[in-house]
Amino acid sequence: MIVSQIIQTGFPVVHLSDTVPEVLDLMDNYEVFHLPVVEKGGYIGLISKVVLEEASDEQLIHSLSPLLSPVYCSEQVFFFDALQLMVAHTLSLLPVIQSDTFVGVITAKEILREVAGFLNTQDKCGVIVVESDPLRFSLGEVNRLIESNDLSILHFSSRRESDLLIATLRVSKMEIATAVATLQQHGYVVRYYFGNREEDHEVQENYQHLLAYLNI
Repeated sequence: MIVSQIIQTGFPVVHLSDTVPEVLDLMDNYEVFHLPVVEKGGYIGLISKVVLEEASDEQLIHSLSPLLSPVYCSEQVFFFDALQLMVAHTLSLLPVIQSDTFVGVITAKEILREVAGFLNTQDKCGVIVVESDPLRFSLGEVNRLIESNDLSILHFSSRRESDLLIATLRVSKMEIATAVATLQQHGYVVRYYFGNREEDHEVQENYQHLLAYLNI
């Protein structure tokens, strides 16, 4: 699943001309600790409740511009990447940008629902996300390595991220530890994988970190 499938397009945004109390009220109404600052469709940055609470009521958001966070993701990011980014920056929502234009947000609560559903899926398949130099990546080689571990690729998708190719493989079994090791041995960087409960890697940890942050 990619971010475009869980994006919220109607979420409120902040403008540079807004006052501190106005933005604090928005955060309270929507139960978030962050909001995107947007001008003429362009993303300026992310304002946090901590910054607002340390400012005076008379200040405009424009005066707090140096304190905005530049963090965001694109619509084509795999939702595990968005989860990791939200955990790393302790965010209650993440702005989504496409072609330099603000298109919406994903909230922590929404992505947690998606991750919870993914972790509890009854579908007995594994998922492996790898990164590679696009010129180095060979789907034929990857398929051969997967099949050498008594697995088959059920679904394949890929996207570009800067100078990397990110490939998501959905495979036929949840016992994927040896396949992960084989891919790593052949020079593929495994970003995430999800298989048997005892094999879960990083996704569960990030999920629990975000749950703790939101006190859910």
